[in-house]
Amino acid sequence: MVKQKAYGLLQEAINQGVGALGQSLETELKRHILFIMHDGMEYYPEKKPAGEDIRQVIKVLPSFSDEQFYYLQTRQLLVLKVSLPQGAGCLYLLIRKVEEPEIPVIMKSVEPARLALTCFLRNEITVQQRVEQKTNDILSQAFESRQFCMEDFLADFDIRLDPSQGYYVMLVDFCRSIPDSTVVDFKASLMQFECKHREVTAYPLFWRGKGVVILQDLREQEGWASAEVDASLRAFIIRWQKSFSKRYGVSLSIGVGDCHPLRELKTAYREAEIALAYGETKSQRGFCRCFQDVGLLRPLFAGGIEPVLTFCRRTLGRIMDYDRDNEADLLITLKLLMETKSNYKATAEMLFVHVNTVRYRYDKIAQLLEKDLSDPDVCFDLYVAVRMSEILSALHLLPVRGSRDLRDKQHGRRASGAN
Repeated sequence: MVKQKAYGLLQEAINQGVGALGQSLETELKRHILFIMHDGMEYYPEKKPAGEDIRQVIKVLPSFSDEQFYYLQTRQLLVLKVSLPQGAGCLYLLIRKVEEPEIPVIMKSVEPARLALTCFLRNEITVQQRVEQKTNDILSQAFESRQFCMEDFLADFDIRLDPSQGYYVMLVDFCRSIPDSTVVDFKASLMQFECKHREVTAYPLFWRGKGVVILQDLREQEGWASAEVDASLRAFIIRWQKSFSKRYGVSLSIGVGDCHPLRELKTAYREAEIALAYGETKSQRGFCRCFQDVGLLRPLFAGGIEPVLTFCRRTLGRIMDYDRDNEADLLITLKLLMETKSNYKATAEMLFVHVNTVRYRYDKIAQLLEKDLSDPDVCFDLYVAVRMSEILSALHLLPVRGSRDLRDKQHGRRASGAN
């Protein structure tokens, strides 16, 4: 009898969807229920990010098997679980208004639905994997290919934007690896924040470990001046950044491109990448940096990546080649010497080397470049090229030994000191 009912529910879920299965369970249990994926996404009664209170419950659930349960007595909330082998994912069934003595009867009533729930979970995991692959393919073409129509990209994500308006791209780096639930939190929080602050329309996506947000230009709908738009948008982003960071205990670094027509959204994305890399290469965390904030580098990068690459290779090529062939640190030594106004001792301390090593490297740099390093014009070109090379390296466009290696050394030294 139990098997027959289980197959009947499975057939119902296959033919009519998870909604029909949820309705059948609600009728059987005479209670409201929720289907919540392990990442905090709700699938019944409707597909959307679950409410924040429910997502918090899911996050703090202790480990328990499918045969067990979790009961939150203060809320009369019963949580059951259906999982797949090898930790591929799990689905939580939340049942409201349950008295503790009723739990055994409810668990017995739910048992026939487990086959259908397992089948749904397996199919949904497969769908998610396909969607992630498609998302990667679409966004790779949208922001990296020269032969891609932005309208096609938007249609694939069911994003309806006006080609006559301008848009920004905001990149969000969570500064560490994040669980799947944070992706749902990220999208849900932006949508909730947007509802409270209707002056901005945001379209959140997630790609390659970062949030990608398309933001609508305010000038078209408000008639504001450019400076007012920039100030209002920055205020919106910083308010959301602070709210999200405080609520979920993460540090967000943000880069924002300039406003561009829809057909040039790829340019806005590249500018957001540069703004984000600019802040990160200054060893900052938890910042909000706009492309207009990168100073002299803005007009230089505005001409495209190729001229910047050419300038860096022409100015620093000999040093980068020497660093590569000899595993040296001439480039980062040059940068620190310029930042410390040729203070050998301070540079040596930051590099964790002897001061004589810095002197030797300085002489080697001058020898390779065949230039007077005390000339202000030479120093100006060199520092601009060094900063550009760091950003290009962060964008994986130029292989450079430098700041990242130094940060790794500094982190290792601090960790060693802590031990």
